[in-house]
Amino acid sequence: MEASSTNTTSPFRRILWAIDASEPDTALENKTASVLRTLNQSLNASIEPVHVLRPGEQDSAGLLFRTAADNSRETEKRLSGFVEKHPIPGTVTPRVLAAETGSLAKAVGSLVRYAQSSNADLIVLSTRGRTGMARWFLGSFAELLLLESTVPVFIVNPKTEFLAGPRQIIFPTDFSDESKEAYRFTLRFARALSSRVLLVHQFELPYQPVAYPMAAPPVLPETVLNMERQQSALGAEWVALARKEGVEAEFEFLSVGRDLVSELRDLVARTSGTLVSLASRSGRVASMILGSVTRRLVREVPCPVLVLHAEESKAQTQPRSMTA
Repeated sequence: MEASSTNTTSPFRRILWAIDASEPDTALENKTASVLRTLNQSLNASIEPVHVLRPGEQDSAGLLFRTAADNSRETEKRLSGFVEKHPIPGTVTPRVLAAETGSLAKAVGSLVRYAQSSNADLIVLSTRGRTGMARWFLGSFAELLLLESTVPVFIVNPKTEFLAGPRQIIFPTDFSDESKEAYRFTLRFARALSSRVLLVHQFELPYQPVAYPMAAPPVLPETVLNMERQQSALGAEWVALARKEGVEAEFEFLSVGRDLVSELRDLVARTSGTLVSLASRSGRVASMILGSVTRRLVREVPCPVLVLHAEESKAQTQPRSMTA
């Protein structure tokens, strides 16, 4: 298969489509192919299907009778057959990557290194959204990739509903420098897809709200009102940046005190043609943070999730002006 001519004006010229050709979930991979086909109608990128020889495919006993080259050729055949059943304009010849050992971490590392060395702009893959004991025993290639990849990762889960393309990108932010960097990337993505951006922020009270016997709660302290005004001003500033980049955008606060993932899940459910884009740190030191929000989003929201990794050296916790 040869690629169609790529769109030289698009910031996303090269996409890696990571496929588990050894044990594909046909319905889920069909959905991922459909999403990717829809995206590439606007991006017109070069798409390279890739498969990493995963744990269990390279067992030591098997290699006594079959060489690594034999394994690779067989996997290439399966991968090519799968891709031929899911034709997408722009697709190039599939590639099989071999991990150094049979560990999941090595398999993910092989994909990350190849994405970096081949100057990929995006990695697209699906996740079965396992939770509990199933995920504990089987591990998760997608979730480990989210931790390790410095290349943006676009995740499709079994709940994804994405029929007509992304008309709206929801971007949750804490107004940090890390989020600002990911927001700028999201604006490029939105512009390429002709999508609008809904910027959302969950305002955090400096104290825990309690129930009051009176009909109305007491007036919030002036310091809290000032914080809300400051964050509203930041939201307006980020919206202005989007419009300067040619992207329609709006800003709104999420419900105070409610679980963030549940709030985003309900917001996605109320709209169609939506995807979620957010910033997340790479590296294992971020696993606790990633596990609390990004992993749940990837599993639970009924739309694709785009995970972006800002440079750790630029990440700061204090809110900062977009023009700073």
